[in-house]
Amino acid sequence: MEFMRNKLTWALLILFFVWPIFWALYPMYSGYGMKREILLQAFYTTTLLGSAVYVCRVSYARMRLLLYACLAISVLGVLAQAFVPGLFFAVAKMAEGSGDAFSFGRAAGFFINPNVAGRVIVLLYLLVMLSPKKISMLEILAVTSVSFVTVLLTASRSSLLIAIFVIVYVIGHRFAVPYIRGRLTFRPERFLLGGIAIIVFAGMVAFILPMASNYVLEKTEVGSMKNASARFDFFVHGFGGFVEQAEEEALKRWYTVEPYVDGFKDSWILGRGLAGYRIYKKENLLALTPHNTIFAMWMNYGIFYVLFALFCFFAVMLSSRMRKVESHLGMVFSPLLFLTLIGMMFTYDGLMAQRGFYIMIGAFLAVYCARDEWFRHDKMMAEEPFFRKKRRR
Repeated sequence: MEFMRNKLTWALLILFFVWPIFWALYPMYSGYGMKREILLQAFYTTTLLGSAVYVCRVSYARMRLLLYACLAISVLGVLAQAFVPGLFFAVAKMAEGSGDAFSFGRAAGFFINPNVAGRVIVLLYLLVMLSPKKISMLEILAVTSVSFVTVLLTASRSSLLIAIFVIVYVIGHRFAVPYIRGRLTFRPERFLLGGIAIIVFAGMVAFILPMASNYVLEKTEVGSMKNASARFDFFVHGFGGFVEQAEEEALKRWYTVEPYVDGFKDSWILGRGLAGYRIYKKENLLALTPHNTIFAMWMNYGIFYVLFALFCFFAVMLSSRMRKVESHLGMVFSPLLFLTLIGMMFTYDGLMAQRGFYIMIGAFLAVYCARDEWFRHDKMMAEEPFFRKKRRR
């Protein structure tokens, strides 16, 4: 395959497979069983390469239909837990080993963890908004509204803040500086349209978000659960209360990192090895993981891993090839993707263990490494109806 000849593919293999496996030697030497961790790394790498092969063979245009299906299933899962919890819990607890995982009182859908649910919705929304064909205004507004409400129902405050940032960027870009015939269009009327769209969305956030939060608290099962109701209360008291509770939330996030600082000081150069922070958590009987992916990966693999990852990302983001990819998908998405992933990594430590993240990276890898002929094919596939009739001979 073409992408196996690209330097980016090998950089990703080093980051997600070779480096973690090599860094598993120290924990194994210390007596820790790494079989499960190594199998997971192999599974993640296979997922990444598999999605890349799918996009190369089938097209990104068809991949968007799969992304739409994933988004729809995710939305239905969150809605089911929020509005028909009896049915949802009955089905969810049939899963072997689920136990009391769904008893925390936060609308997580079938993801169990609400932070994961919120972040998956945000990433799926972003990928759906990247399209080789023009997206209608109605489609943008419909997908945006559904995604925003679903993230709200997860009761993940950090996910909602990230979602607001992503939505403002997407709406502003799509309406104010769209790609027309493969080129960015700068026109006064477009800037006006984009500004109006952002103002309308800001008004919705300012006025509708507190009303929607009150509705969830008063009319759904989620609002009757203490943990969830406290989180929705985060959005009920207007801007002043929001800022105050945001500061309190930031302090709580630091409290999750603080117990790991001593272990980090001892291993910040070379790291503690694959699953190092989870081993440290078990050894010190800590209640929570650090809730920070960058800190967790740094603690596992050391400073050189973090620097190599940042170098790879910026090398790709600033490359001429990225400009071609962005032109094809109709959005300058590299700075948005970088800031979104940074926001997710700083507020949760499970991003690198989510299947959706590797599917996203695999899809991007295929588009980045594709030949010029593939772009023409993908554009043609985007314009064709999915259920087209076969031609008669």
